[in-house]
Amino acid sequence: MLVAMLCDAFQMHWARLQETYSGGEALLKPEYMSDEETDDEYNGVIGKRVLVRKPHWRNEKANELLCLLDGLKPSSDATRLMKVAGDVRVVALSSDEQRRLEGWIAI
Repeated sequence: MLVAMLCDAFQMHWARLQETYSGGEALLKPEYMSDEETDDEYNGVIGKRVLVRKPHWRNEKANELLCLLDGLKPSSDATRLMKVAGDVRVVALSSDEQRRLEGWIAI
């Protein structure tokens, strides 16, 4: 659900985002986000504090885009969580994924 909302926000603001974040739609897949950015388990929960563990390979530009999209998407119970930044989550990317995400990875 949250991934779909991020995709919708990207499409809605595509013209404005293309100048700085061209190709950013490649990041909008559940496997490239933290669990907290994709879970629907928080429906009906407001103000719950959750620990956000971002994938270690995302560079600052990727994190910036996802944060921006988070602010542009419509509000829901799951988006009203109190997110606390935690350590990174180590995730291995295949060579194909590394090519697909070129420009968005820090490794």
